[in-house]
Amino acid sequence: MRHFTKLGLLIFLGTALSLPAATTVTNLFAGSLQSFLVRSDGSLWAAGANSDGQLGSGNYNTTYRFIQVRTNFASFVATGGNHTLLLNQDGSLAVTGDDSYGDLGDGGSNPVNAFKGLLIIPSGVMRIAAGVNHSMFVKNNGSLWGMGLNTQAQLGDGTLNNTNRPEQIVPNNVANVSCGSSATFFVQSNGFVLGMGLLNNFRYDLNVYTPQPVLFGGASTVVCGAQHALIIGTNGALLAFGANAAGELGDGTTNQSISPEQILTNGVIAAACGASHSHFIKSDGSLWAMGLNNHGELGDGTTNNSLVPEEIVSNSVVAVAAGLGHCLFLKSDGSVWATGLDSASQFGDGFTNLSILTPQQVYPAPAPALTNIIAGISSLQFTARCALGGTYYLLATTNLAQPASQWTRVATNSIGDRYNDLFFATLTNAITAGAPQEFYQLQSP
Repeated sequence: MRHFTKLGLLIFLGTALSLPAATTVTNLFAGSLQSFLVRSDGSLWAAGANSDGQLGSGNYNTTYRFIQVRTNFASFVATGGNHTLLLNQDGSLAVTGDDSYGDLGDGGSNPVNAFKGLLIIPSGVMRIAAGVNHSMFVKNNGSLWGMGLNTQAQLGDGTLNNTNRPEQIVPNNVANVSCGSSATFFVQSNGFVLGMGLLNNFRYDLNVYTPQPVLFGGASTVVCGAQHALIIGTNGALLAFGANAAGELGDGTTNQSISPEQILTNGVIAAACGASHSHFIKSDGSLWAMGLNNHGELGDGTTNNSLVPEEIVSNSVVAVAAGLGHCLFLKSDGSVWATGLDSASQFGDGFTNLSILTPQQVYPAPAPALTNIIAGISSLQFTARCALGGTYYLLATTNLAQPASQWTRVATNSIGDRYNDLFFATLTNAITAGAPQEFYQLQSP
């Protein structure tokens, strides 16, 4: 997107600097300090922390803006502590990131910084989940598989032994699965919810070595936080259980619940859990949140915890994802919004402020907005508001038909603070009698 402002012989061009406007976002996913977007062209984009290669970008560098990491995306991403699973359209898996405990299931223990196919499982996967250091997936035949850290029995194989190869945990009838910090929960085809691992803040006060029932029917899906979980019923009801010190269960108390308790009777269509915060979407497109709010992860404009669900957005929300302390959500127009912790630029907006308290749009970002041009006797002063953080370049040319790569760089500014997001530049001797018409463009890689 470009806009034009004419001043004498001067024309200023502001250039949109996020993902191309011709595509839109169709889904999003959040891990500890990293985020992923899926675009309508099938590509996968990532931003945020990358210390173990969890973005799959081919390096270990933090990525402050969303960059493309996969051209032909599949159907789903599961990203946990510092590792990421990718479900391809043919039912195969690709993996990247930390592999210290066999998280990736590739038979090794070394980190991987680019997505690679998990050849051990060539096809047949329909659901994936990632915890802090363990991974689970469900195959088309309803079998449940796991790999990675198992010191709290989170794999549910009857032992406390880690494994760096996928092993079958349940032979059939599993519909979907979710991973907590040191626990795993899954929904069977009959609507039962079962769990295993460190369940002291869930149903049991001990490690559960094999799957045990948590809810006897009626469940459609389950999503996990660090030590709490939400269940969406087949009737749209919302149930919650587990740790509740910050009100993440939304029941009006800070008392943990060892068994699922009903929070809403109907109308819930999707949910996401962060470490100690919870979000859900109702059938009218409204977004609701409860729990820990230290960094503004609830998006209500405060840092106060909420013990009951509060409405954050009234309509048009179609997907939500939650990380350690941040929340991303997608609106029906394809725009992506973020709130909460942004310490590793997991919003993908290039800024380095630690947190924001109310949702801000991070895609598509508006073009840099020219706020002022002052022409002196021979000098020009530029001021522009920047929607993304990063390094901005003021480019100049006398030939508007030239590609931007051939324009001359005449000024540079770095924008790192979303609350001080103005680009300033002064060009001396910029106006000369008889000089050809000059064009300027503000750009950032």
